[in-house]
Amino acid sequence: MSPARPAIEIGREIARLFAHTWRPAVDEVAEPITPALVERVLDLGGAALILRRLPRSNACEAERQTLERVARMEALKDRGSQMELLRLLSALSDTGIRCMTLKGWALASRYPERGLRPYADLDLCVAPGDRARASSLIASLEPERPVDLHVGFARPPHLQPFSDLEARAVRRHLDGIPVLTMGQEDELRFLCIHFMLHGGWRPLWLCDIALLVEERPDDFDWELCLGTESRFRQWVLAVLGLCASLLGAETQGTPAEAYTAPSWFEPAILRQWGTGPGASSLGPAKAKLARKGWSALPGLMRRHWRNPIQATAELQASLYGPRLPLQIAATARRFPAMFGR
Repeated sequence: MSPARPAIEIGREIARLFAHTWRPAVDEVAEPITPALVERVLDLGGAALILRRLPRSNACEAERQTLERVARMEALKDRGSQMELLRLLSALSDTGIRCMTLKGWALASRYPERGLRPYADLDLCVAPGDRARASSLIASLEPERPVDLHVGFARPPHLQPFSDLEARAVRRHLDGIPVLTMGQEDELRFLCIHFMLHGGWRPLWLCDIALLVEERPDDFDWELCLGTESRFRQWVLAVLGLCASLLGAETQGTPAEAYTAPSWFEPAILRQWGTGPGASSLGPAKAKLARKGWSALPGLMRRHWRNPIQATAELQASLYGPRLPLQIAATARRFPAMFGR
């Protein structure tokens, strides 16, 4: 049996596969993709993106078929999600509830082909005063897709209240219907912080950020995007740096050019990608503990352990200084949620 490969080495292969995949034209990867790497890509999400880079050779035929099957399923889900989104937005509008669409379709519609960017749920944002009405209405419609309802992001680390987001929102169109989405500065900041809060475990999220950076307009307001709080500016700049160093995004002319993230930052992401889905993808551990008893606790603790990036974000810490104390504190703070209390 061959020895297990270091997670950071697998993470570099994952980064190589996702490089430039948000662009209209991409190059094929030079080396055949292995079945193990395909399995990891499926765990992390992004089958359709990787399929575009796969060499057309017999050596990759089985892997291509696997990715094609998943990509077709994701494309079908994408159309269903679009129809569900329109149904929800129409119902909310009819009752006078102002609503913005976040992530999901708002990002998928910017990719060069339909179905390239998968999304599982619908993220909607309403004014705080409309939350109860919106929640009740959405529940009554019994949507076929999970709906994540937000009321802006006024608290740290986002510092983006609904009123500000709405004032800078832009309209995009889905089947000719206007859909309100975040302004580009707000959206890029939001995505970078979301990446941090979830430990950056999906390469797809970094592709989203790279796409927004490369399509930004000439008058993009970097000060608005970065904000005034130094810790959160660091986060955004560090994530933008990852887009360039791991995925080959063009970040020339951005503030990220002059910023150097601490040495632990990039390896932490590569190690997470090489390991698989992160702690934020897991549900409560109470049921598993009940089935298997306390002997399952060490394994559950390993799975729910916060990586350095997620620990930093959950504790709203600076990127500088030791990470282990933050990881211990962040994981311990999650005990009640992990075990369903």
